[in-house]
Amino acid sequence: MNGLHEKNNQEGHAAGDLMLQTVARAMAEAFGRENTFRFGGDEFVSIVFDAPLAETEKKMASVQKELEDREYFVSWGMTEKPAGKIDSDQMLMEAEKEMRDAKSRFYSNPEHSRRARLSKNT
Repeated sequence: MNGLHEKNNQEGHAAGDLMLQTVARAMAEAFGRENTFRFGGDEFVSIVFDAPLAETEKKMASVQKELEDREYFVSWGMTEKPAGKIDSDQMLMEAEKEMRDAKSRFYSNPEHSRRARLSKNT
């Protein structure tokens, strides 16, 4: 998720909690509750089995659009491995690098910079 820290600071932790719940719900609806986990403070992981990467990317883009309609922004990353070649630690590192790159691109946009969001909310 992008902006949880600012959401908590500007609107209070109840607003941040609602943001977390909304993102979790959207991810669970798209990828299954049993396959979706909160990984860290503002990070979620969904594990997808036996689905083409393009299909999973399409689902995630749909989740992203749904959340943006609520003015919640997410950055995401994915990785894919064939059965028998799965190294979960390596896959997580690859997906996390993609997500961090996406987050960097998000915040490099002047419209989404932390300073712009803070001034918009004050």
